[in-house]
Amino acid sequence: MFRIDIYLPNNDVMAISEALKKIDVGGLTVIKKRGRGRKPPPEMHAGKGSMIFTPQFSDKYVVELFIDENKKDDAIKIIQEHASRGKIIITPNIHMIDINSGKIDSDWCHIHDNWFQQYDFRSKNTSKLVVLFLIPISNPFAL
Repeated sequence: MFRIDIYLPNNDVMAISEALKKIDVGGLTVIKKRGRGRKPPPEMHAGKGSMIFTPQFSDKYVVELFIDENKKDDAIKIIQEHASRGKIIITPNIHMIDINSGKIDSDWCHIHDNWFQQYDFRSKNTSKLVVLFLIPISNPFAL
């Protein structure tokens, strides 16, 4: 099981999401953040159009997903085909723990696919989920 984080300076999220559905990637999370990179953000008109302002930070998009090892290479290829720019970060994931049942499961895809169906936003009886990341570090003091 792997966690894939995709950092996108352009909003290519829908194209990536629709393409990943073709290889049965059940769920993903999209986060909109602000940041800066090598390329400066576009200039904006400020002061009722009388001034031009260059912001220091621009909108970025982060897509997070968990995927089986046998689908990892296909997912990376799809992301590269549908994203115009950005970075892909892949980290191994050892275990995931369902808070409700306490079950430690390395095959979390089935839980993740059904999680939103189990979650009733009107009720206090919800199925909660926590993800535990254990990433091996060769030299923990190098951080």
